[in-house]
Amino acid sequence: MWQYIGDYMFILSENCVLLYQLGFIPDANPALSIRVREEILDSFKIDQTVVDEKVKQFGFQSFSGFDGDFGFDNAFRRKKEQGGFVEYVVPIPKISTINGPPWKSIHAAVQSIALFTELARCVYRVNQPTRMEKKQLLALYVVANHERGKYAVAGDYSSTLCDWLENIASKSDIDNIAKAMEQTYSYIWDRPGYGIFSAQLQDECCLILQCPSHCVVYSRSSRLKYGGVEFDSSEVCHGAEVLVLLSGLSVLCEEAGREIYGSSF
Repeated sequence: MWQYIGDYMFILSENCVLLYQLGFIPDANPALSIRVREEILDSFKIDQTVVDEKVKQFGFQSFSGFDGDFGFDNAFRRKKEQGGFVEYVVPIPKISTINGPPWKSIHAAVQSIALFTELARCVYRVNQPTRMEKKQLLALYVVANHERGKYAVAGDYSSTLCDWLENIASKSDIDNIAKAMEQTYSYIWDRPGYGIFSAQLQDECCLILQCPSHCVVYSRSSRLKYGGVEFDSSEVCHGAEVLVLLSGLSVLCEEAGREIYGSSF
């Protein structure tokens, strides 16, 4: 049984059944992938007033719900349904070749992701996951208030993900996070990445992601006992930097999920 509770999924001290999983597609045209549990889609309650305001503010052509492609200007491309999940792909826009205003496709992608994370944080299943069910590894919250110049990538690392970071993650796993951020940055701006692209894992699940312009995702607190860890960001100035950071977090989730649950994740 799923409920839309108007409050936030809390995975710091509780295990939540897998609602969605993030992935990164490192093709010549990179993209984010988001696989969403199909049965929760009908639980999402979209505020049409907010949607209408965003359409007017950014000049989007359309907004679609979850019946097909989702989001502003079809930012989430619905690809397939498998194993009770619906897969959406969010292509990374390239600023130099975008039709119309240069940032419009960036805004469409980021505003759609922000709306999705707001909806997903408010869905909760009454019963805890069974031992055989996959668990939510990361609860994501994206803030994209363009009018106030406020962008943020925040959320929670679950206890399951923290266990993986502390006991299983390799240097190669962490390095791949930085590589994804650099690839996305280079693709968006159509130029080689310059400056610092790094992912550093310190004690007590303190994971730090950094990209140019001092844009950082960092753990807000140390891990307590066997719980999870909150993370937040700083110096995120625009939507392109949101997509760069999300690329790194998506690789984090993808690699952890495959090593914990196998190739089916």
